[in-house]
Amino acid sequence: MSFIIALFACGDGRPPAADDWGDLAKPPDPTPLQPCVEGAVQPCKVSIDAKNCFSGEQVCRGGSWGECGRSQFGTGFKTKAAALGTQGACTHNSCNPNCQAFEDEVPPSPLQAAGSAPTPGGPVEGLPQSYIDAGLRASCTNDNQCQFDHHCSSGTCVPWGTGEFVNTAPNADLTVQPICDPDAITVCNRGGVAAPPGVSVIVVSGASESTMGSCSPLTLPDGGPGGTVHSTCTTGQAIPPGGCRQVTGCNVTGGTYLVYANPSGMPGSVTETSCGNNYSVAYNDAECKCLATSVTQALRPVTMFMMLDNSGSMNTTPAPSLWTSTKNALESFFDSTQSNPINFTMRQYGTHGGSNCNDSSCSTANCSNFATTPSPLVGAHIATMKGMLPNSAPGGAGTPHRAAVAGLAKAASDWQTAHPDHKTVAVYISDGAATTYANCGGTNTDINGPVGTAYTTLGVETYTIAMPGASVSLLNSIATAGGTTSFNLTTVPAANLNTAVTNALSSIADAVLTCDVPIPNPAAVDPDDVGAVYLPNGNPPGSTINKVGNAAACTSGNQFYLDNPTTPSNLTICPSTCSTIQGDPNAIIEITGGCAGGYTPQTFTYEYEGDCSAYTGAAVEWMFFSYDSTIPDDANIVFRARTADTIADLSAEAYASLTTATNATEVVPPSAPFDLNAALPNPQRNALQLEITINPTSNGAATPSLTSWDIQFSCTPNE
Repeated sequence: MSFIIALFACGDGRPPAADDWGDLAKPPDPTPLQPCVEGAVQPCKVSIDAKNCFSGEQVCRGGSWGECGRSQFGTGFKTKAAALGTQGACTHNSCNPNCQAFEDEVPPSPLQAAGSAPTPGGPVEGLPQSYIDAGLRASCTNDNQCQFDHHCSSGTCVPWGTGEFVNTAPNADLTVQPICDPDAITVCNRGGVAAPPGVSVIVVSGASESTMGSCSPLTLPDGGPGGTVHSTCTTGQAIPPGGCRQVTGCNVTGGTYLVYANPSGMPGSVTETSCGNNYSVAYNDAECKCLATSVTQALRPVTMFMMLDNSGSMNTTPAPSLWTSTKNALESFFDSTQSNPINFTMRQYGTHGGSNCNDSSCSTANCSNFATTPSPLVGAHIATMKGMLPNSAPGGAGTPHRAAVAGLAKAASDWQTAHPDHKTVAVYISDGAATTYANCGGTNTDINGPVGTAYTTLGVETYTIAMPGASVSLLNSIATAGGTTSFNLTTVPAANLNTAVTNALSSIADAVLTCDVPIPNPAAVDPDDVGAVYLPNGNPPGSTINKVGNAAACTSGNQFYLDNPTTPSNLTICPSTCSTIQGDPNAIIEITGGCAGGYTPQTFTYEYEGDCSAYTGAAVEWMFFSYDSTIPDDANIVFRARTADTIADLSAEAYASLTTATNATEVVPPSAPFDLNAALPNPQRNALQLEITINPTSNGAATPSLTSWDIQFSCTPNE
């Protein structure tokens, strides 16, 4: 852009009237737009005021003449310029031969906000740069160039915010967030229409990152074969506009995979506004570094391992037997809504039916082998668990406490290690007396040792239920080592035992079903910036949950607190809100903010001192300002300036506001510059300081870039 210094013929420092041009030729009006030959170039002039104009060239595009711009590069700025603060003749003002300017002020690199961009959207640390480059294209032009639940805004891929979507979009528009948890893939809908349940999500192995952006995840851009389907899962719920849902059942461990939602031709396929922005990447060495905008989380999953005594002593008389009371209580527990959020599995021990967890083998390895994977207590899994409970205990003597307790602790510990975001608990139910584990040996301390290790090293809690005939001392010691208390039912009459066992199981469920929400990769999160939003039934916009200092600070409002104020791993919803959320089977908590780093505002200053010594009897008068930038939505660049007689005097002067550049005003060209003369209270001073403040987006995820600017002044005759 060009700025002009002109020596005016009048004595008041202002331009002459429009019809009083003296010896200077008045510039013609801009060349009218008219049909032309594509690519042709012609000279042009644009009047700025009565004395100044912009001279350049215009190029024929699409059959019409374009804007009047710089001769070298159209309307863009030069890529090479003199050093910052170097005064020179105006190169694009043929109307004012005395014009001088600080023209094409180009810093060594574009001015940006402080910090660095979160990558990408989670962001994912350790993801190969080639996937980041392919998934978040530099200088994007459409949403298909932005993956990881991002969209293209003013040439930059930026993450979608909580509840955001395009309300004018006529269809669903599915995206996939960065994958922080191998057990769950988060699919979001940024379109204006809800996506129904049952949409397929595929995990693709052997795929090239060049596939990202296409609507054919199994085909290379050149038409050749791409990767192969490694695994498939489906969305279990409808996804409303602006909503996100976690999808389980896809295997994304042990390699590098592209993840794509809603492949064409697969079950549940729906029409979308855009199908090229449906990608994410699962990479075995990557982990979510922090939360660029928000991460959709369910309450911290609870997994329960149960070891159940079905030795012959559980077949007591009179009826109902210990076994019948336990079986009926468990079936009621399985059917209760209270058990729905719990991932559950169990096994039994004794000498019956070829069981390999008994007091003959005393094998911890055998007793840690649970036949079923922990799964939510719904549908088919309830039927599977009930099928493991025969109508009567098969019989047999012996209670292998030492092996059974050690096996239970090992199975629960292995699960907790593999699923650190879960809360894993163990339940041990027995009527075994102290004398019945002689074959496996050991004291109370020997038996409860593995439970204590599981609790102190991994946080695995162990509960015990002592049935009539059990060693209260032993089961109390196991529960104490496991960080809980035992339920002593040894004196409960047979007629009341079913109710007592049911109540014990309900109490355990109440204790373990906390409102803890795991924070992805907490080591990199800024705890001061963590927030939470509750989405009733999983639907946006939701309600904000306010942070308080600790559990004691909880009142009756929507509140949460961090388990550790400086290095949190979970946030806990306060009791008044927790009860509401636990009663909402589709509840979703969005953790917002929390990124350590990102962009923050940054201010730059530049000093200029005009020199009119070549013009006898003339003085500096600041006239015009123009700039070139790129600015994402929700960001801006603030320009201020102040003048003084000398550079040294600038610090004593107040700044005057010039303009705030936004996405709508990214470029103010030299052909239509900002009126610096009108904005400055004292434009007729030699020195000027320009202050530039770069303000990033409110979430710190993206920054404006100021690439160049021009400042013009005139050498105006003194009175």
